[in-house]
This record gives sequence, structure tokens and C-alpha cells, in this order.
Amino acid sequence: MKPRIVKDIVISARPEYQGYDEEAKCHVFLYHISIENLTSETWQLMSRYWEISNGLDFKREVKGEGVVGEQPVLRPAGYYSYGSQCFCIGEVTYMKGYYIFRNVETDEKIKAEIPTMTLITPNRYN
Repeated sequence: MKPRIVKDIVISARPEYQGYDEEAKCHVFLYHISIENLTSETWQLMSRYWEISNGLDFKREVKGEGVVGEQPVLRPAGYYSYGSQCFCIGEVTYMKGYYIFRNVETDEKIKAEIPTMTLITPNRYN
């Protein structure tokens, strides 16, 4: 997936299929997010928003403060990464969303889109 760049903050996303969970009756994907601050300013990730959809009849929204229980501060040339997971009913699911960052010095807020991830089970490639 091509990284997104907003005000020199670079966001990269990479999904990874983990298999089918028989008990939960769904496919499990891990996803890895990397955020690089290429600015000379300090930014804090304040909140996130995700829309998870199969493009047909399923849509779920996830929103809240920070990511994985943190509101990381990215100093100039700083880097932050984390992993999380998504449980998918169908064989193809789309995740798209954004982060809200706050400039620690000026209190300016920006909305930075996360690269859209297509979560596809391996058997859909055949």
C-alpha cells in the first residue's frame, strides 16, 4: 500500500492474514501501522477513526482516543509503529480511516488519512 503524507507526516499500513477463527466464525487479520514525523515540529496522535466494510452489506465504524491505548508524541524525525487486528466475516474487507494529530507547540489540528487496506483471504487470490 502506498503511504499517505499529510504535512510531512507519513503513514504506512500493511495487513497480514492470520487465518480463520472457527470459534468466532470469522477471518483474522493483523495490521501494522507506521507513522514518521518528517517535520521540525512535535505532533501528538489524538484520535482515530476507522470504517470497516465489505463493500456490500456490512459496515462498522471504530473511533476513539489514540491508538492501542496510547496517544503517542512524535518529535521531529520521530517514528511510531503499532499493530492491531481486525475480525472479518467475509473474504474481502476494506479498512479506511484517519488520525487526528495536534501540534504540541501551536495546538493546530490536522486530519491525516490512513492508506486504505484491502483485507483479502488467500483463497480469494486463486
